[in-house]
Amino acid sequence: MYNHSENGEAVICLILGLTIFIGFLALAIDGGMVYADRRNAQNVADSAALAGAAAASLYLEDHQIYYNSWDCDSWGIYHAKVAGLDAAINRAAANNMAIDADNTALNGVLVTCGQHFNGTSTERFIDITVDISQATTTTFAHLLISDESLSNHVVSVTRIHPRMPMAFGNAIVALNPAGCSGNSNGIVIHGNATVYVDGGGAFSNGCLQGNGQPVMDVTNGTIAYIEDFKPGNADWEPAPIQATA
Repeated sequence: MYNHSENGEAVICLILGLTIFIGFLALAIDGGMVYADRRNAQNVADSAALAGAAAASLYLEDHQIYYNSWDCDSWGIYHAKVAGLDAAINRAAANNMAIDADNTALNGVLVTCGQHFNGTSTERFIDITVDISQATTTTFAHLLISDESLSNHVVSVTRIHPRMPMAFGNAIVALNPAGCSGNSNGIVIHGNATVYVDGGGAFSNGCLQGNGQPVMDVTNGTIAYIEDFKPGNADWEPAPIQATA
């Protein structure tokens, strides 16, 4: 006896099976191509960022632009950034990847200069950021989705620092990490002594302590400690700050 309600079941099963089969093909072939393209783009981005950082660093060194003379608005920093930008673009081109100085489309190089206090000292740097966006033409995936290509976006950042003095320019440094104990550990100023520091700072990895009525006067710098601060009756200028390890 023929059952009309079963008409078309084979066609439905065939369509479902074909869809699943194409899905597996898309995952295996197109997914593999997208992954391979992403890995290649990341390698190019890393190489370009490192090349840009090397060129900018070399310019800083050749023109004696160091930590104490750092000025993001100076011509020296400007030319160091240009050197980094050009080197990054050229390295990407050597690896058959076209990028430029316009990073708004996430396919270019951005070179920035900056500085910030990291909890212990002022960090000064140039960042070379390389973004690469790339489309991979699909073989099977576009049969299931509307787009004929899948996209990748990778980013690589390399940060360089200028040559800097020991202890980040602090004139008085104590590396002992222990807290205050009597008159030992870290930086301890006594009696009515006056300590002047101009163009540097004082940093204690452990204790910072004042006994009596001494004075510590720092100009163009900071007074910082990590572990312990016992001000006593000392006059601290500027006020000490607790830094992060």
